[in-house]
Amino acid sequence: MKLRPSRIRARFAPMVSAVVVAVSAGTAALLGSGTANAGLDNWTVIETPNGYSMEVQQWDTSLQFVPPLDRNPLTREWFQDGKTAFVVRGSKASSFSGTITMGYQVGYPFSPTGQINLNYSTPGIDSRPPPGEGIQLKNLIPTAGFALSVGYGPGVQVFEVASGDVSGAGGSFVVHGVHCTVTGVIGSTNIRPFVTLTSSKGDSVTTYGKIWEN
Repeated sequence: MKLRPSRIRARFAPMVSAVVVAVSAGTAALLGSGTANAGLDNWTVIETPNGYSMEVQQWDTSLQFVPPLDRNPLTREWFQDGKTAFVVRGSKASSFSGTITMGYQVGYPFSPTGQINLNYSTPGIDSRPPPGEGIQLKNLIPTAGFALSVGYGPGVQVFEVASGDVSGAGGSFVVHGVHCTVTGVIGSTNIRPFVTLTSSKGDSVTTYGKIWEN
């Protein structure tokens, strides 16, 4: 799998509200808290009409917030470590293909400029597929920079920062030292990392991590 910068999906809300996960017709979702498995933070499983199940996981997720280098009171800066994994089960699992996408939901109370900027880069990724399966990860995620006109808030923005192709019955990759900054917000900002697995048939499953507040 080769991760690449992905698109941004912007979403407004009059206040931060519950998240709805959309899946294709005929799928059923199971959401797990991850408390029963050491290191497994969260996961979601769906059963697809095509005879297999799709599961996506986040492991050992850690966000470390630091004072912003630009000393701008409108900037939030953090580093992320963690592991992303996917598992496909069923008689057709070995022929599975699709994409995996990493991103953040960013909730903010107010934007004095009406614009939010996000920058994302990482110095290191480690690909760990099962033997004979899954993902080919090359190079690093390039630096990604986005600017959105969002209004003054409050609101929630969805940033899809990287995506790549996957195949086979499963695989995982570890990211370390991911560097992110969000500029253009005032007040306490909530960051929720997520990962989405989408099959070539259009089935989609998303797992959401816990909310990190800065």
